[in-house]
Amino acid sequence: GNTWELTSLRGSFDTWVWTAAVHPKSSDTVYAGTTGWFGRELYRSTSGGNTWENMRATNFVGSVEEIVFDPRASSTMYLAAGDLGILKTTDAGATWRAMNEGIRIADPGPMPSRTPVLSIAIRSDSTNILYAVQTASGPVRGGVYLTRDGGQHWSAIDSSLEPLDHNLSGRRVFISRVDPRRIYVSLGAHGQFGTPSLSLGGLFSTSDEGRTWKRLMPGPVGVVAGGPRNSITLYVGTFSGIIKLDDIPVTGIPQNGPSEPKTLDLYQNYPN
Repeated sequence: GNTWELTSLRGSFDTWVWTAAVHPKSSDTVYAGTTGWFGRELYRSTSGGNTWENMRATNFVGSVEEIVFDPRASSTMYLAAGDLGILKTTDAGATWRAMNEGIRIADPGPMPSRTPVLSIAIRSDSTNILYAVQTASGPVRGGVYLTRDGGQHWSAIDSSLEPLDHNLSGRRVFISRVDPRRIYVSLGAHGQFGTPSLSLGGLFSTSDEGRTWKRLMPGPVGVVAGGPRNSITLYVGTFSGIIKLDDIPVTGIPQNGPSEPKTLDLYQNYPN
């Protein structure tokens, strides 16, 4: 990071280079997604960024939010494509198809509100299993989803998460490098202060596919990243900076006996 070189894929006032990913089988192959009023496209470089080609995955209405590769099939990729939901290719980007069955993309009410998909993650031990999160939009909450068949069908796994954060304004989903059954979901703040619909967000985890959730960190959380394979280190982006956590299972405390004491005693403080 001491020096940087600008590639030939450059942004402009209406085009942001929003996300990038290096192909796991070829370090010179890089995919980049753009967003903006006129620049919502997917680009590929096979020369380490010297030249780029527009993959024309579709006439994007939504932005390319995240790019995920199948670790066992080098020609298979998934896109978190914002308003379009999830797109998949099995031929390295030559053709794409939407994989949104079971995901609520738009509110069917009188004034439809889009709920963009912002992040997806694929399990290394079973690449047909993926997770996805979408952000809240207006009065419509976001969601957390699971697929077991490579995106053919999705099911919501956030029913027990909603009581902890009503709006579920998802930002990122991350799969543990140590235990692929454990996932982390970051939620951002959503709503207006002083209203019952306000959600402050936070970092949450589940190890049982969403049947139970634990809040690990309060407050709006953005990106969640980890080290290489088997790394126990997590890095969490917040308004206060980057928080470093250990990727360890979180267990509940058993509640035995009565929830309120029968008597109350005050002892001398010790040792301080």
